[in-house]
Amino acid sequence: MRAMDDRPSEQGSFPEEWDPEEYERARQERLARRQQRKRPRRTGPGGVPPIFVLAAVVVLLLIALFALFSSCGEEEPASGPGETSSSPDSTDPGTAEGTAPTGEETTSATAESEAAEPGDTTAESPDATAEITAAESGDVAAGVGEPVMLGSVRVNVTSLSTTSRPTTPHRSVDEAAAVPSSGDFVQAFVYVQNRSADAVRVEPFDFMLVAEGHGSKPVSGLTGPPARTLLPGASLDLIVTFAAPEGEISGLVYSPRWFPGSLSVTGELTPSGMSGGSGSAVPEGGAEADGE
Repeated sequence: MRAMDDRPSEQGSFPEEWDPEEYERARQERLARRQQRKRPRRTGPGGVPPIFVLAAVVVLLLIALFALFSSCGEEEPASGPGETSSSPDSTDPGTAEGTAPTGEETTSATAESEAAEPGDTTAESPDATAEITAAESGDVAAGVGEPVMLGSVRVNVTSLSTTSRPTTPHRSVDEAAAVPSSGDFVQAFVYVQNRSADAVRVEPFDFMLVAEGHGSKPVSGLTGPPARTLLPGASLDLIVTFAAPEGEISGLVYSPRWFPGSLSVTGELTPSGMSGGSGSAVPEGGAEADGE
């Protein structure tokens, strides 16, 4: 007997031993098994495969998260009305002195939040009520006690006098230098304030005493404080002392490296509280304060 799955010939009638109904039932079962073996093709909305839809959703989520984190990173917390910022190298709010990146001493003894304008004055300035001579370059002449703006830096030689008892600075330029025990000296008290937006270097040895055409350098043991870098708005009081020359004094000359010119100061003025030739007290304005 032939198997039921055998197909009959395309031509001719069924063999007598085949039952047509049984053959049709076997054929239907065979077709059903074929349909079961086939994986149905799944599609999403619009006929798009679900895997593509899932990938698109993941990409959109990643883009949204990236945009969210980027916006959060750009926002900065608002400072409260009572919050203030301080320099990382400040040691005292009133006399902030730190260390510059190059190892130089930096002074911001009266540092202001912004660089002061040339005509501005502060309570600490010894020349707060005086008229100011301003110059951007060249040789500038002034008298003792007259403030001068060299560019954006205020300079005022508040006193210049001869004394046999010079005031010793709180910190001298060279602490190892020997201090003369006797003799006559010419001593000047100088106020410098940085009113520019940049730091400036103040060097006591940039001062020179001129007498009858000859210049002399300061006495290191009686001159101070050492060279400082003034931050914007900072000020410094200097004591500059010279050995008294034999001839007549022509004046004091200041030639800083940051100014294309020089300042010549003439005249004589004894510091307040001192008597000529024997002064040993500190002049008004705190000239001995070195910004520390």
